[in-house]
Amino acid sequence: MYSRVYLISSLFPPLSLVTQFFVVDFLFNWFVCHSTFAYFLEPLVWIDLLTIVPVYITLAQVASLT
Repeated sequence: MYSRVYLISSLFPPLSLVTQFFVVDFLFNWFVCHSTFAYFLEPLVWIDLLTIVPVYITLAQVASLT
C-alpha cells in the first residue's frame, strides 16, 4: 500500500503542472464564452474535463490515505 501511495506521489508533480494548464485554459475559455450551454457542447471541453477530474479524484484519494 505504501509503495502505491509513493508511486502516485512521485508522478503527481509533473502531472499536476499539465493539469493546472488545463484548469486555467478551461476556466479562461468558460469565462470568455458567450453561452455556457454552447461551451459545454464542444468536444474539446469534455477532453479538458476528462483530463482535469481524474487528477483531482486521485489527489483526494491519496490525501485520504495519508
